[in-house]
Amino acid sequence: MGNSDFTLKLNEIPVIDNHCHPPLKSSIETESEFKRFFTESFDPRIVSSHVQNTLFYPQSLRDINAMLGRSGEPNIEAILTERNLLGTAGLVRRIVQRANIGGMIVDFGYQADDSHSVDDMRGMLKGLDCPCLYVLRLETRAEQLMIANPDFDRFMTAFVLEFTNLRVKGVAALKSIIAYRSGLDIQPTTESQAAEAFNEVMASQKQTEIPLRLTSKTLLDYLIVEALNIVSTQNIPVQFHTALGDTDVDLLKANPLLLKPIFDDQRFRDVPIVLLHCYPYLKEAAYLTNMYGNAYLDLSMTVPLLNFSAPRALEDVLGMAPTSKVLYGSDAPSLVEFLWLGAVSIRRALGQVLSCWIQQGLPETEAERIAHQILHQNAERLYTES
Repeated sequence: MGNSDFTLKLNEIPVIDNHCHPPLKSSIETESEFKRFFTESFDPRIVSSHVQNTLFYPQSLRDINAMLGRSGEPNIEAILTERNLLGTAGLVRRIVQRANIGGMIVDFGYQADDSHSVDDMRGMLKGLDCPCLYVLRLETRAEQLMIANPDFDRFMTAFVLEFTNLRVKGVAALKSIIAYRSGLDIQPTTESQAAEAFNEVMASQKQTEIPLRLTSKTLLDYLIVEALNIVSTQNIPVQFHTALGDTDVDLLKANPLLLKPIFDDQRFRDVPIVLLHCYPYLKEAAYLTNMYGNAYLDLSMTVPLLNFSAPRALEDVLGMAPTSKVLYGSDAPSLVEFLWLGAVSIRRALGQVLSCWIQQGLPETEAERIAHQILHQNAERLYTES
């Protein structure tokens, strides 16, 4: 079977998007506004002069053109006009149907005030066989609870209550962005140290009108461990942002290997931990999945960002990681088209890799089994089994 034949076969397999975000409410009127979603950089020179010179952006325009049913070379003005005529709901429904998306695990904590809510998303998906599952962002909820409970003991009581019985509350997973805030090198912290850090944060917060953004390493390290303790009997996955991100992430502190002490801690051996994104630490993350039964590797943003290099990245991952531990995700960072780009890119890359391995002797039935695992079965098992 040739590359194109196997890739076409993958189109028949539904994907579950293990990690994505809801789209923004605002419309996009210019190419400059559109291009900013295709880079993690805040440097305006990247958007104005360099995004169009990546492999990622022009290929994305071609893929979006195809999704819109347009032929020929993509025209950005025509794309923007058509996407705005369809509207967000129209785009969501078209993408879900054409990309054969069978479910989304959505983190609503990013740009929450400017993005569609879980009720909005579920309304857009009404009538489609595509459940929208809710991810609770740990640090964001902790900030809200701190403002509502400025005393440490009251806060911790509220914190424990908040993260108890999560599935009953409709939560499918927790998400931590501690990699952005203080890094993944989570250190042992006592309750008294956490209380002191809490009081320092609250005292500092009284001196400003800026919304609370929790960055205290002492307090964050304590809260992450407490949250893992609370969910350790709930069979709830905990997603950790790792590796690439906006320019405010310190890539050296976002290496998933820094979580090794968490994986070694026997209290958390039954907590499924999903390492998000992982690029450029794909081999490191794959190693962790090979060593620890509760470690999982997510491909969101690695695919579709790497584009023509994505097959090589998949080979690096699948050379070490059990195929039962690898999850597809788009990230879809506020631009709804990423739901499409991710699904198209993973099938394209996975089709190329598995087709090559079939030619080298991998049984086609095994290749199909691997495709089903990565595209939907692993996520179904992880997020929907109680």
